[in-house]
Amino acid sequence: MRDVIGICAVAAILAGCATQDDIPTATQAMHGFSRVPPGTSSGDLIYVASAFEPDVTTSFYTYPGLQYVGSIEGGTGLCSDKTGDVYVVYDGGWTEYAHGGTTPIQTYSNSQYNFLHCSVDPVTGNLAVSVQETGAAIFTNASNSPLIYAGPYGDQVYCAYDRSGDLFVFGSPYGGSSPAPLLEELPYNTSALVPISLPQKIHEAEPLQWDGQHIAVAQQRGPTVHRLKFLNGRARIVLSSRFHGTNRGQIQQFWISGTTIVIPFNVKGSSADDVGVWNYPNGGNPIATFRGPSPESNQAVTISVGSSK
Repeated sequence: MRDVIGICAVAAILAGCATQDDIPTATQAMHGFSRVPPGTSSGDLIYVASAFEPDVTTSFYTYPGLQYVGSIEGGTGLCSDKTGDVYVVYDGGWTEYAHGGTTPIQTYSNSQYNFLHCSVDPVTGNLAVSVQETGAAIFTNASNSPLIYAGPYGDQVYCAYDRSGDLFVFGSPYGGSSPAPLLEELPYNTSALVPISLPQKIHEAEPLQWDGQHIAVAQQRGPTVHRLKFLNGRARIVLSSRFHGTNRGQIQQFWISGTTIVIPFNVKGSSADDVGVWNYPNGGNPIATFRGPSPESNQAVTISVGSSK
């Protein structure tokens, strides 16, 4: 999505964004990866977003070298498309950046919506953004106004596309009317959300992602990521993976790329590493851990593919 929509690109990135002098290189606090040349953006990049004061910033790092490259505005959600463009989602808007870029390609702003997380349709290039207490908003190419797909959702809402362009919306129920989370599917080229029955092991509204074969849903206990298969309106777990080394932190929006999963986990009152990289779906101990831009409020990660691929 490279057409200018909504409020156009901002002239300068937030003045409060951290600089390379403010943030130590991730390799100073990581374990398991070899050092690569700093400052390069032609390869893959890991983006880590924070949404709360005083660290409203998104930092990005070389991957797999994990050296700090730069910063852009912060947000509650991150996603990237197959060209490497990165979307930062925040309350009331979202911004698109080119891979490794710090100048917005396009920005959308509407204070009516409390946007949370995002996913890009690999078929159409449409951007889906989850909306607090609503469901999902879908932005079609060069469209200022999103299509809204509403459900009985509460504070936490996540979304993810699969490879076929089917959108899955997962969240807490509105008003706490039911203890069970809600999962719905918007099949490709349809206009209504369809409810999906969840297994009892999934009892929290937590992040989800497409892993290349299945929709993967996280649960804090463990923490664990469950791979789901769908049949006749019901989801069943086909594999569960546990991830050690999160220091009992609260895991946030993760990202899966091939056989790698990156998970931010916030440990209150700790100065320890708070972003981890694991083999997926094997789980176990992390390959690497490093510090994100915020001590306690890293909200989301994405891996942006580079031009060297």
